[in-house]
Amino acid sequence: MNWDVREVGYRKKQLDLQEALLYSNNNSFLNAASKVGLENSLQFLAKTFNRESNEFYPSSLLGATKNGISLYELALSYSSFFTPNNLSESKIECLSILNRIFSDKLGFNVENAFLKTGTTNGNKERFAVLGNPDLTFAVLRNENPINDRSKEGGFIKQISRSFILYFKTNKNYVWI
Repeated sequence: MNWDVREVGYRKKQLDLQEALLYSNNNSFLNAASKVGLENSLQFLAKTFNRESNEFYPSSLLGATKNGISLYELALSYSSFFTPNNLSESKIECLSILNRIFSDKLGFNVENAFLKTGTTNGNKERFAVLGNPDLTFAVLRNENPINDRSKEGGFIKQISRSFILYFKTNKNYVWI
């Protein structure tokens, strides 16, 4: 695929998929999709979001669609992907990677929890999808010009504080 996507944040010449997920490196996912086959990747997205395949194009690999993907649809796709009775070996590996992201970014450990963050609309909105195979949360925050312009700003700190307070947990909480 001959398409160079601007990266925000961490840059390294080569990343494995685990690092790519951790640092939200878009080019790594575009490269992986072209190795699997662009058409196969787009068909997977159409099936995942229960939409017609003509709604998806190469930038859909990074979240853009003809008619948009709502935060609800995104949360539902994570929830469906990690259905407890349907965890294949590859899904367990993905959950493990996203669990590391959960722990690294939020600063506390929750068994089988996942976190994926992203930005949209010119870095004016930040979102996070987090949960475990039984419960999924989706969070969206609109930014204003005086806020931190880094990829995640103080967004992750706010989520971490909120979840610690919500679950009234210590640093070793286990979600059962």
